[in-house]
Amino acid sequence: LKLGAGYTNASHTGPIASGGCDILGMHSGSVDGTDNSSVVYRGIEDIFGNIWQFVDGINVKDYQAYICYDKAQYEVDKFGGCYQKIGYSNNIYEGWTTKFGYDSSNPLISFPIEVITQLKSFDNKIDYYATKSGNMITLIGGSYLHAGSGLYFWSINVPSSEHGTHVTSRLLKTN
Repeated sequence: LKLGAGYTNASHTGPIASGGCDILGMHSGSVDGTDNSSVVYRGIEDIFGNIWQFVDGINVKDYQAYICYDKAQYEVDKFGGCYQKIGYSNNIYEGWTTKFGYDSSNPLISFPIEVITQLKSFDNKIDYYATKSGNMITLIGGSYLHAGSGLYFWSINVPSSEHGTHVTSRLLKTN
């Protein structure tokens, strides 16, 4: 199982339905042993790649992330009230992430603050970061429409009005 593996095989013309790894139980791997099918990692199916995962509670305005921890108040394009600025701004350039920001008030939130724009070797691949100014939502993981994907592949270049088969959310059960 390779981190950053994606659904880039030309035979895939759409997202892969979930549940393909149910027969593996909680074991990491893929059903056919390749990068061209659904994968499960530590019990989470398709944690990277296949479709972009929308991240609730995070909105970005001109490279500045705002976080809300109250799920009852999640709302896109909101930059006040329960949505509070994190202690650093995201990088303004797209590229491969070399350093993540840290805010001691929000230690679980980590966005790219330094990137490189050209890779010297694909053997040293690190996850990509896509961004642009304006009011953006946050997506993570990757898509069958793109050649790259990864656990830290942030796409912060999508307005809240974006829709399509390559954008979704993940249902999480909380106590």
